[in-house]
Amino acid sequence: MPLINREIEQGTPEWLAARIGRPTASNANRLITSTGAPSKQLQAFAEELAGDLFAGQAVNQWSGNCYTEYGHEMEEESRLAYEMETGHDVEQVAFIEDDLQRCLASPDGLVGDNGLVEIKNLPKKHVAALIYYAKNGRIPTDYMAQLQMQLYVSQREWVDMFYYSAMLPTLCVRIEPNLKMFGALKSQITACLTERDRIVRILESMK
Repeated sequence: MPLINREIEQGTPEWLAARIGRPTASNANRLITSTGAPSKQLQAFAEELAGDLFAGQAVNQWSGNCYTEYGHEMEEESRLAYEMETGHDVEQVAFIEDDLQRCLASPDGLVGDNGLVEIKNLPKKHVAALIYYAKNGRIPTDYMAQLQMQLYVSQREWVDMFYYSAMLPTLCVRIEPNLKMFGALKSQITACLTERDRIVRILESMK
């Protein structure tokens, strides 16, 4: 069964420490593509994880940019908008680990017993996402690997992708598990961790 951490808050030093050396859903595109094909970024990802694990801290931690800061600022407003639009209550958690504690996901919230929500505030891409959905009947592929890894780790039945803007129409699309992508994730997570551990052994031999 997945392990849900409700004890700490996302973004805290404790939360960052829990992620060290482990694949996370936010980096799922470095494991698989939006179609479930193996990502060409896996080797570099494994090397980064190995460096972090060996050092005991994020060696090349990304501090974010103006868009991630905007997302943080809009987090509460976006969550309340989702709750009002859907009638669902959102429970915030730190992260969810798979039962073997090999990887984790930090969705924007749990919804009831079966769902998740992932909220995106994209000032420059919001209209493009709306138009893409209107034309194709599905969301852009940018975050599909992330959403599927959230479902894979949590074993929940769906995740609502909620595009929010205070000044433009919102978009809420429910994504369900894709078993093909689950299989690809399982294989790539194993490959990534195997390579991470191989590199850690090399680093240890060089001390």
